[in-house]
Amino acid sequence: MVERPKEFDTESSPTTVYQRRKIQLVEVEGSDGTKPTVWEYEERTMSHTEYMAITNAITQSKLEYLAAMTDIDLEGGL
Repeated sequence: MVERPKEFDTESSPTTVYQRRKIQLVEVEGSDGTKPTVWEYEERTMSHTEYMAITNAITQSKLEYLAAMTDIDLEGGL
């Protein structure tokens, strides 16, 4: 069986990042009557620049949350 696809595939293309969601293993009926299982998912594409902007925004948001929860001033330190 083929390995579960990654949610974010940043390696298979030098220009495109593939984002997958609703990844599930499904059984399909082949033309010869067999029922192999395959991975099914929704997929969208984005550039590596867009992907980096998204991951940077998520990271910044997490840092701000942690700073707020621990009373750390991100601008001035402790």
